Parts: sequence; C-alpha cells; structure tokens
Amino acid sequence: MKTDSHSKQIDISLFTKGVILILLMLLCGYQFNACRAKEAPPQPPVASDIPTSTPLPPLDPCLIGTWEAATVTSIGESHYKGGTGFTLTFKGDGTQIADYNSMKPLSAESIVLVYKGSASGRMTAQNGVAKNISVESSDVTAQPEDHSTEPHHVQMGPGALGANKRHNNYKCSDTALEFVREDDEGRPFWQIRMERR
Repeated sequence: MKTDSHSKQIDISLFTKGVILILLMLLCGYQFNACRAKEAPPQPPVASDIPTSTPLPPLDPCLIGTWEAATVTSIGESHYKGGTGFTLTFKGDGTQIADYNSMKPLSAESIVLVYKGSASGRMTAQNGVAKNISVESSDVTAQPEDHSTEPHHVQMGPGALGANKRHNNYKCSDTALEFVREDDEGRPFWQIRMERR
C-alpha cells in the first residue's frame, strides 16, 4: 500500500511539475515576443508619406543667382562642339532651374543636336559638392536639327549641376562657376565654365 501511495505521489508531483513547466514556457514565450515587439525598430516612412516640401540644407551662397554657359569643352571620347548659352539659376531654398532655350546646338561630325525647354529641380550644394535631389518639372528635349527623329526628353538636361552619377564637384567664385558633366556611364563628358549674369 505504501508503494502505491508513493507512486501516486510521484505521478502527481511529475504532473504538477510538467504543468508548471508548460506554464513557464508559455509565459516566457509571451514575454519574449512582447519584448521583441517593444524593441522592434520603427519602420521608415513610405516615400509617398514624405512631404515634397521637406526643407533642404542651405545652398552654397556662392551659387545663388543666374549663370550662363560661356565655354563648353568636350572631354575624353566626346567630340561635340557648341553647347554654350544655356543658363542655370540657383535659389536659396535649394531650387535649380536649367534653361536651354538659348543654348547653341551641339555638333559632332554629321550630327547636330538642338536642346530646348527648361527644368526645375531641388538640390543640395555645400563645400564644393552638389547633388540633385529631385526633378520637380521638366519639358527639356533633345532633337536632331534635321528632325530625323522625334524629340527625346532629358529631364534636367545636359548642363545641370549635381546630376552626375559619380562626381559632382564644382568650383565657384564671384564671377565663374566650373564643373564637369558625365555621360550615362559616369565618364567625364563636358567641362563647363559659366559666368554670372
């Protein structure tokens, strides 16, 4: 009889321990998940949730004003001539306006390209480095002078500052603005020198 009683006590004890162990596991699991939920980093806002009027860092004061392309020199494998006359206007709020309506045609061998239209974008520029942030509006097109193909839309156009894939350095003084434009592959294409208007 003592053996049966002792066996029942062991069974009850094991059962009780098992129940306690399960409860502890459930409790710990709940707390672990709760802690994980509490410690989870906040998700970044969706792009559409970010207001387009987000303030940008102050633009380099040297840039502010209107500049006209005085010389455009081909670099590397490009052999274009022309391209002067377009203007860039920079505002203190980070706006860049590129106007190609007065740009002289680009010519290379038998190809003559005509750029027309203007574009507006937002940018940053500090310590000799510029970067386009967005294109707000654009009707800039490039088309062969003989109209052999339809006009091609080119967003900020070939002369905008800060639009390169790789290097966006510039030099600015009271009278001159100099920078290099790259082609779509990130290779230097033009050396541009602008004069303040």
